[in-house]
Amino acid sequence: MASGLERRQLVAAAHSTIVVAAYFDVFHDEVKAAGFGRFRLGERQMAEVATSTQRKHRQKLIDWLYSAELPAPSATRGFEENAIRVGRWIEQLDNRTKEFLDSHFVPGLPEDVFTTTATLAMERYRSYYVDLAANVREFQLWAELAEHAATRNLVTSSFQHIEQILLSLNPSDPGIHSSAVALFRANRGRMNDPVVSSAIPWLHSTVGFPTVAELFVSPGFRITEFSSSTRVSDDRWWLDLPLQNSLGERLAAHVLSTDATRAPLLLLGHPGAGKSMLTKVLAAYLPGADYITVRVPLRSVSAHALVLDQIQEGLDRATHKRVSWAQLADETADRLRVVLLDGLDELLQAANLDRTGYLQEIMRFQQLEADQDRPVAVVVTSRTVVADRVDIPVGAAVIKLAEFNDDQITEWLSRWNNANTDPTGGAARVRQLTTGEALRHPHLASQPLLLMLLALYVSSPDAVELLADSSMAVLYNHLFTGFAGRETTKNAGRAESTGADSSKIETAIDRLSVAAFAMFNRGRHQIGEAELGKDLDALSMSNSAARPEVAGQRLLAEFFFVHAAEATLIPGGPTERSYEFLHATFGEYLVARKILEVLRDIADVAFGGRRGRREPDDALLHTLLCRQALAGQRPIVEFAGQLFQTLPEAERSDLVEVVDDLIRRWRFRPPSEKYEQYQPTANDRVRQLAAYSANLVVLRLAFESSSCLRLSSLSPDGTLESWDAMATLWRAGLDPDAWLSMLGAITFDRRRLLIVAEPPRHGRMLAEYDHARLAGRERAAEQIGMGMAIVDGIQEVFAEDDWLYMMQSWTIPALSLRIPQAMAFSLPPDGTSTGQTQAIVQSLERLLRWRSADLSLDSASQVVKLLLGMTASPDPKALAVVICQHPRLLLYLPELADATLYRPAEATVLMMHATRPGVGEDERPQFESLYQELCVAADYYPAQERFSARSEQFILKLFQQLTSADQNHGDAVNAEVIVD
Repeated sequence: MASGLERRQLVAAAHSTIVVAAYFDVFHDEVKAAGFGRFRLGERQMAEVATSTQRKHRQKLIDWLYSAELPAPSATRGFEENAIRVGRWIEQLDNRTKEFLDSHFVPGLPEDVFTTTATLAMERYRSYYVDLAANVREFQLWAELAEHAATRNLVTSSFQHIEQILLSLNPSDPGIHSSAVALFRANRGRMNDPVVSSAIPWLHSTVGFPTVAELFVSPGFRITEFSSSTRVSDDRWWLDLPLQNSLGERLAAHVLSTDATRAPLLLLGHPGAGKSMLTKVLAAYLPGADYITVRVPLRSVSAHALVLDQIQEGLDRATHKRVSWAQLADETADRLRVVLLDGLDELLQAANLDRTGYLQEIMRFQQLEADQDRPVAVVVTSRTVVADRVDIPVGAAVIKLAEFNDDQITEWLSRWNNANTDPTGGAARVRQLTTGEALRHPHLASQPLLLMLLALYVSSPDAVELLADSSMAVLYNHLFTGFAGRETTKNAGRAESTGADSSKIETAIDRLSVAAFAMFNRGRHQIGEAELGKDLDALSMSNSAARPEVAGQRLLAEFFFVHAAEATLIPGGPTERSYEFLHATFGEYLVARKILEVLRDIADVAFGGRRGRREPDDALLHTLLCRQALAGQRPIVEFAGQLFQTLPEAERSDLVEVVDDLIRRWRFRPPSEKYEQYQPTANDRVRQLAAYSANLVVLRLAFESSSCLRLSSLSPDGTLESWDAMATLWRAGLDPDAWLSMLGAITFDRRRLLIVAEPPRHGRMLAEYDHARLAGRERAAEQIGMGMAIVDGIQEVFAEDDWLYMMQSWTIPALSLRIPQAMAFSLPPDGTSTGQTQAIVQSLERLLRWRSADLSLDSASQVVKLLLGMTASPDPKALAVVICQHPRLLLYLPELADATLYRPAEATVLMMHATRPGVGEDERPQFESLYQELCVAADYYPAQERFSARSEQFILKLFQQLTSADQNHGDAVNAEVIVD
């Protein structure tokens, strides 16, 4: 039995074999039927034609077929989806075969040998595939992907299904290499961990936390192959893709495909969607006999390190430095290595260098490993909202985890409640969340993390019922308040809390918020005791003369929401502890809560004193918000908006007035020494101005229900010039990721002079263009966007509201350089000037005259349909050329059969006459009818013998004159003059 890696190569080669064999078997059958039974291409000739390359000297056929670039099934393309690409590839092979035979002067083969070869080859390919699927499990799995996507709606009870699938491919277990034993044990061991550390107390000692294996419920998902038109961060874009429920099968299909070792798979999800737990489960259930899996939590490794060094750090943590990557790769060369990089969003936050090319770095790492015959598959997880801040390789598989449906919520609750039921008597140990209660809060229960927090909240006997429309912020507020209240009561030695404890509860949560800011302002997810103690002292919140690390330890030790890692830096020295929140959203909520509390305090002082209105004192707010950009962690902004909406209307009005005032005077605010000891990062005056101004703008938009505001309220003096200066400051002062996060968080509507809290419509990372648009430099944005379209082939820059530029961004390169992959076929919106419409009409007509041969049938159909929708009198020559190049258009667009659309000229008739022999049977009646009508209208009937004697130079000259850039709608070309 072949090993996992060898089998994978054999399967890939087998698929390439049946594609190539299907075509050449049919080709030789057609040649034989034509009376040339002794003619046959040799193996090397077929290989050369199939890939336009020759096999290297002594290269094994299996190696050549494995490395051949043929369309193969993958995670994003099951059999049916891939068959479309195979069909296109076979058509190209058909053309290459013709060219090969022409170049080698093969005489006598009739032209009609190639008439149906490609169609018959696809039928043969399907037959060969079915035969293989009956005996090879991989082929069966790829064939079933579409079926599962359409029909499988059951809740997957566990992820063990992926292990069963992969083990069935290679049932004989050769054992795990010694270097991988520790890693395999570590991965399997994570399945027995409780979902929350048992060392951390919760509300009641009776609450039981299930293990990862017990609680994991496989979510639904959507999948795509990344292209220039993919909008990975746009939830609405994803909704147009089909929802699927066979995640285990899809991931199995990925690791079995050749695509897996060429580019990383990007796994997206919202906070709490279960991305990290899924990587733990995947690492545990990939069979160790065939797959060597390394899981790397990116939050726990160096954010600036090379990919290889990060993997090594992950190995060190998982195995206590028992295994090195080089040793592992060499000793398991016959296995496929799978690396799971968990938390790209956290890496981007922690890095103060530009890591937008991180996925490209992974591709280079994969290529280097493959060059050493050590191929590796990589899966990267990330929050959805930051996915547009990295360069995603074209063709990479992207999966977005879906929210839980009702069945999955029910299954999850069953597992949770089982863990909290007395196994002897069957009684519930705590109050349990019912399915009915959970489904009353679908916006909370649809995410695994929030569903667990709901269950924990309900477990408290004194928990008040949540309103049906309660936000995440409301749920988190109840959780923190409830737990802090119990801690206060416990520390005071009382059984019940009183109203007098409310200030202590607020103080406790407020101090914990400082811990959240300590992590946020350092761009990290951990904080040391000493660092936190210094922050508490600097903000005058330590309430203790003890050493800083003691103050930090006292605070963090009180709460369920953090857990610690310990290290002794000096032998025999004290233990150093660093803390992090159990989930990033806990810290994000606390940061938002602190911001709202500080703003409320500012408003109270500014508007509530006996001496009347005062200037807002923003010393503390500036201290907290001048280090990092809030836009880089969008949940903070969302929490802030939710908390703002819970306030009384009068208080909301005061907060808005405070922020408006701070925006007007941030450039002129006097320096304050009140909190000068608070220095989580080095003082950088430019960065501080940039971060503070950016955060004020983002917060003001979060407080606006319409998510948009007029420019006059968001720039210091209400002018475009001051807005431009502020946006330019952000670029100069913020680190690269923070600047990109601002570009992805807000846009500027120049026509209405509105600042809008939404990402750019193109859904891509186009920093220079987006900056010009945000700063209000419309002309510069147009020049940059058009340059990217023409030079870089990026056609998605302009949206519908820039219709002229959107159309020119693809018609100009189509006319002068290449036919773009992405083309916009959009009619002009209301208000478009006649001149703009006519300019695009002329471009489309020229495109049909000059480049019809380069357009696919579908693209040509779309261009013609758009042209007919924009003008009642299209250029007759343009229509004649495209009909001769694509006669099947008469079937797609019956209106093209109207002879009045064409100028009755001898040149047109002659060109159609030359086209007649190649017209297909389906469209021949329409073509002949149109041809006869034009012959009558032009009073010109070219004889067959006359045309057969004409030379290719004549036809070429005729086409050149018909499609000349200087030709307009004037008189037709005189065919007799051309002949002379």
